[in-house]
Amino acid sequence: MLEAVSMGQWPDCADAELVAHVTSCATCTDVAGISFALHDDRLVLTQSAPVPASAIVWWRAQRRARAEAARTAARPLTIVQGIGAVCGVAMLVAVIAFASPAFAHWFTGLASLLPAADASTLVASSTEPSFMHWFWPMAIGVGLIATPVAVYFAVRGDGPR
Repeated sequence: MLEAVSMGQWPDCADAELVAHVTSCATCTDVAGISFALHDDRLVLTQSAPVPASAIVWWRAQRRARAEAARTAARPLTIVQGIGAVCGVAMLVAVIAFASPAFAHWFTGLASLLPAADASTLVASSTEPSFMHWFWPMAIGVGLIATPVAVYFAVRGDGPR
C-alpha cells in the first residue's frame, strides 16, 4: 500500500484484496491517511522548489570535487607527519638513553644481542667520549630522520610530468 501511494497509484492500480484489508483494518487506514498527506506534501514541495541555475550547480560540484581531492591528497601527508613525530620522539629517547650513564645497564643487555659487538663501545662507561660511543645514536638518529623523508617521497605521487 505504501509503495502504491508513493507512486500515486492507490487505490486505482492496487489489488482488490489489499484495498479490502486497508478499509477494514483501523491501523492500515491510519497509515494510509498519513501516507496520503505525506505524499501530497511531497508533491507540493517538489513543484514549488526553486531549481538553481546550471552554473551554480556546476560551481558547487567543482568546489565539492576540489575539497574531496584536497582531503585525499592530505591523507598520506598526515600519515607521514605522524610517522615523523613518532620517529622524532624515539630518536630523542634513544639519544638520551645512550648518553645517560643511568641507562648503561640496559644497553649492556642490548649489546649482548648484537653479533660481534663489544658492550663497552655501546655503553657510556668513561668520561671521555669515543667514536663508538656516538656512532650508534647517530646511526639511529639518521635512520629515524631519513625514514619519514623517504616515505614522504615514495607516497607523494607526483611522478614525472
